[in-house]
Amino acid sequence: MKNAEAKTKYVVLVGDGMADYPLEELGGKTPLQAADTPNMDRIASCRVGLVRTIPDGMEPGSDVANLSLLGYDPREYHTRRAPFEAASMQVELKPDEVAFRMNLVTLDFNSDHDTVMVSHSSGDLPSEDACQIVDDLKKEFKFPGTAIHQGVGYRHLLVWQNGPEEAATIPPHDVLGQNMAPYLNETADNRVQRLIRGSWPILKNHPVNRRRREQKEKEANSIWLWGQGRAPRLPRFVDKYGVKGAVICAVDLLRGMGIYAGFEPIYVKGATGYLNTNYRGKAEAVRAGLREAFARGHDYVGWWDADLATPLAEIARFVAALEAAPEREIVLGARIRMLGREIERSALRHAAGRVFAAAAAQALGLPVYDTQCGAKLLRGTPALAALFEEPFASGWVFDVELLARLIRERRRQGGRPAAEALLEVPLLAWHDVPGSKVRPSDFVRGLLELLRIRRRYLAGD
Repeated sequence: MKNAEAKTKYVVLVGDGMADYPLEELGGKTPLQAADTPNMDRIASCRVGLVRTIPDGMEPGSDVANLSLLGYDPREYHTRRAPFEAASMQVELKPDEVAFRMNLVTLDFNSDHDTVMVSHSSGDLPSEDACQIVDDLKKEFKFPGTAIHQGVGYRHLLVWQNGPEEAATIPPHDVLGQNMAPYLNETADNRVQRLIRGSWPILKNHPVNRRRREQKEKEANSIWLWGQGRAPRLPRFVDKYGVKGAVICAVDLLRGMGIYAGFEPIYVKGATGYLNTNYRGKAEAVRAGLREAFARGHDYVGWWDADLATPLAEIARFVAALEAAPEREIVLGARIRMLGREIERSALRHAAGRVFAAAAAQALGLPVYDTQCGAKLLRGTPALAALFEEPFASGWVFDVELLARLIRERRRQGGRPAAEALLEVPLLAWHDVPGSKVRPSDFVRGLLELLRIRRRYLAGD
């Protein structure tokens, strides 16, 4: 973030597919209609308009829409989704190669004339199961000019030399519950269908599918090819708009778009985009993102609540606080419930937070009120950047570990005490967001990590 000379910053929140479908158990509502969304409601209460992300005549889909949102006209740059996913998987396409998205799907083979698409994801196939299946497909799937590349979960890639770029293919999630036999049994010389059918003998009695069959889970009994295209030619985002960026995403499509646009990809091991994703790895990715922000020479860097429990409007107050106090280097948000403030926390969360905060203050030897508020802003100085060089040992309370590092470094250098570099700013608003990922076990884990942090950084106290 550049201060006085900065260009206007924009936050683009893309709710790609989040509405889902109406469900009987929700009274015919979609999950989004039934959800409690106070932060989204506050955003929607501002000026709202419409934007066309799908040009006339183009098929609606995430690939087309997200290209538009990034400022690239799909009519000029779109070559379908698979090439972007190839870039995310670090597969460089040659000019004569066509990339296909390869799903592992579940088909119900009722008869030659009745083959139903049951699941486009084989029941959200775990990556460990998919790895075994894809490894065997690589060995046994013999079609000249084709190569299979391992992806995540049910999502993989097939690269085909001089493949049928113009073949009519179908996104499997668009035809759930439908009979696909007419498509699969086309009499025309359609090589895509031949490849799909060629996977059936390999997958029918695969050990993973036999186990899933016994456990009454959906089998990955077919590949499904779609979304094919050749490598696009996108101008770099920085050349087009004068802005650099980075992309952290578990979804290959969006990460690949970022790579073609010249964004720095930040890969997170174990990130899947599902409930089994690697949350600790994402926290480590935040550290990597902060290091990149420091390296680019921004005046201020920081991080914010992922659920926007702290409104983004507080950022301006944090910047003003640092500009008004040049001796302070880090601003910490503090959730202090008092008259004139909108601090909404459940009684249990407030009580647990105060106990933890007291323990953190004791461990650090600082009169800090709230270490765990997820809103922090730092000056972009080399000394503060050095605090992020090493991975954090803590996964849950890295905020405390950062302060412990600051204390240790100030003592080693004999400079001003760490307390004089810190400033807590009471928030004007903070809202306890329903569906928080904080659990009682996390409180216990946090206390144990406090002990480890003190031993590691402040053992001499």
